[in-house]
Amino acid sequence: MNLKKISLVLFLAAAFTFVGCSKDENQTTENELRTKVFALNAADNAEISGTATFTEKEDGTTTIFLSLTNSNNDIHPAFIYLDDVTSTGEVAITLAPIECNCEESTTEVSMLDNGTAITFDELLFFDGNIRVHQSASDLETVIAQGNIGINAINEQVK
Repeated sequence: MNLKKISLVLFLAAAFTFVGCSKDENQTTENELRTKVFALNAADNAEISGTATFTEKEDGTTTIFLSLTNSNNDIHPAFIYLDDVTSTGEVAITLAPIECNCEESTTEVSMLDNGTAITFDELLFFDGNIRVHQSASDLETVIAQGNIGINAINEQVK
């Protein structure tokens, strides 16, 4: 009889472990974070393009990952500006510069430069655009740009 009890206990323990693992996998699926990718197009006759990937984080902040192709070895400052790419809106968010050969940067965003909090959902509908500049000493030259938020949505509708 003792052997039957031990077998039953082991069977039940294995069953609970299996159910426990199953439950954890479902929780991970339910908690998957959202992402949105915006195109960065060539500007000022540059042959540079790229993407801006916005990823929602569990703490409510947003990771913005910029990736370029065909850029040079300069350090490229990047900003989110107010309004669409055809305007001269003010800087809303300063992004991490795109470093030399890796052609990438990552910025954690939870607020505008003026201190106003901003969420992932608010960024998805933000009236703005991203511009990547040639260098810190040549901010006049934009090498890549793209609308984000409501401006990107409006582009798709046209």
